Amino acid sequence: MGELVIRHLWAYTLLDEASRACLLSLTADFTGHEVFYIVAPHTVTSEPSMELARQYYPHTEIRGDFSNHTGFFNCAKAEQLLGWKHQEN
Repeated sequence: MGELVIRHLWAYTLLDEASRACLLSLTADFTGHEVFYIVAPHTVTSEPSMELARQYYPHTEIRGDFSNHTGFFNCAKAEQLLGWKHQEN
């Protein structure tokens, strides 16, 4: 049997921040629905993001700057439409 590798993007969200994003969405100035990434801007591991991407996703084209511990999710839409940006407490 092969090695079990759990592949994820090493992301996290603080509970307070997820709750704040939810509350902001209830009073946001748009109609209908929108989809947002609500994630911290950096990964939760000690390994640099680019090393993680190369190790676990060797055949995936990497676009963008993933130096240091930069997260793999872009939350710019949540900041633009909700005024939400992940804050460490």
